[in-house]
Amino acid sequence: MDTTDVSSSEYVNTEVECKIFAVIPRLRRNDPMLTALDTHPFLGGISISVVKQLADALEKNNTLTTLDLSCTNLGNDGAKHIAEALQANSTLTTLIMRYNGIDSEGAEYIAMALQANNTLTTLDLSSNDLGAEGAKHIANK
Repeated sequence: MDTTDVSSSEYVNTEVECKIFAVIPRLRRNDPMLTALDTHPFLGGISISVVKQLADALEKNNTLTTLDLSCTNLGNDGAKHIAEALQANSTLTTLIMRYNGIDSEGAEYIAMALQANNTLTTLDLSSNDLGAEGAKHIANK
């Protein structure tokens, strides 16, 4: 069991950041027991510094298949970092990013990543503000 102490980290400001920050070392180690990460039950948004670290770990990870980042205030900047990770990741099959303030710009980042990613089969961007343009980006990937 991972017992990483993140209470004094300068990066951790919310409950959800604490959860993610504690899991990053396990992602980097490709912990076979870590196949799903659901941040939804935890409170708070994720800072860009934590999103960058998560994305970096996802790029090299080969065990995580499901990632739920709903309600974490990713915005377009966070979507961009997750999209960059998707281009390199080959095991993630489900990505859920509901309620994150992502608009057509963020949808374009995700769509570009989907062109390079063959494994993602489920993508949930509901309750964002993609608009018609963002939906076109995803549909035309």
